[in-house]
Amino acid sequence: MEIRPIVSALLRNRTGALLVALQIAITLAVLCNAAFIVQQRLVKMDRPSGYDEDNLVTLQVVSLDRPGKEAGRAAIAADLRALRAMPGVLSATATASLPLSNSGLGWAYQRTPEQNDPDAASASLVLADEHALDTFGLELAAGRWFKPEEVISVADFAEFGATSSPVLVVTRALAEQLFPDGNALGGTVYDAASLKPATIIGIVERAQGYFVNSTGVERTALSPLLVSSGEALYYVIRTRPGERANVQRDVEAALLAVEPRRILRDVQSFGQIRADAYQNDRAMTITLLTVIALLVAVTVLGIFGLMSFNVNRRRKQIGTRRALGARRVDVVRHFLLESWIITTAGAILGVVLAVGLSVWLVSTFELPKLDWRYLPVGVVALWILGQLAAYGPARRASGIDPATATRSV
Repeated sequence: MEIRPIVSALLRNRTGALLVALQIAITLAVLCNAAFIVQQRLVKMDRPSGYDEDNLVTLQVVSLDRPGKEAGRAAIAADLRALRAMPGVLSATATASLPLSNSGLGWAYQRTPEQNDPDAASASLVLADEHALDTFGLELAAGRWFKPEEVISVADFAEFGATSSPVLVVTRALAEQLFPDGNALGGTVYDAASLKPATIIGIVERAQGYFVNSTGVERTALSPLLVSSGEALYYVIRTRPGERANVQRDVEAALLAVEPRRILRDVQSFGQIRADAYQNDRAMTITLLTVIALLVAVTVLGIFGLMSFNVNRRRKQIGTRRALGARRVDVVRHFLLESWIITTAGAILGVVLAVGLSVWLVSTFELPKLDWRYLPVGVVALWILGQLAAYGPARRASGIDPATATRSV
């Protein structure tokens, strides 16, 4: 079967074919870019945080009084003893902000004691005590964790700003950023603001920071500092497997039994914190998948409608061809080839639109550049959908009786 007669027929009645081809082009452009963005979001939401998320319970404690440094530290110690004595609890710790919460301390470190070092690396600063390693479930890749005597207590954030610990534990990502040569353990880094030195005594494999949308979310520094004022205090509790729900239910009562004059809020699992952190990505993924499904459905209906219209409009020609000896399979092949030509024309334009849309998304929203492999996959997918959409009308056309079609002239 020659393609030229089919193309000539399409050009003589080109309005419907052009509209469907344009629809296919727009669908391909949106499909490729949307599928790529969805894949990026799914990878982002699925990346490991480094924490024992399944067994962590967190809550915030707000004191009604303003205890001093020593009184505040004693109150925290009493709370932690009560938490660790709860059935099903493995460990507990106190910190100033929760990882993945999109709220916390951003810091910067550098290898030289110079102002405005261009090689300074930004990081999330997590305040941790000697129990934080076991509580968070972090994997210590090298070195050691903090000793109790290394934990520094400060009264409030004003004192915290003027205090610096001489030791740090960093994530592997931050270590590689600061020491590309691989000599991070035992190395000295400087606070980019105060230029005070600190020695890296340990490296954890992974401990994501506060801001999940940051490119530096894997860069985290853990410092043995404890803010004891109660203005911004969170408890993190690690439970035995299967005990999280029970601990989450009973934790408020256990803490209020120690000191009732305070506010306990946001008792939740770490999994909920993660879900909240990625809710925008999840919403975008659902929205894009819905758009993809609607566009594909409309495109399939467009191809089906065009083929059905062509079949009804060409009943005379189909009947004549059948009377001259054309087989049913020849009629089916004719309409499938016609659908393939329209789909291919739309796909060629769609590839150009997809690349243009990707360039615009990169420049406007700083999204990653479209992976070229999505283009052939999208084209093949539309070819298949086009053939499936045209098959029903083609089968119906092949069943037209030659005598009936001739009498309808």
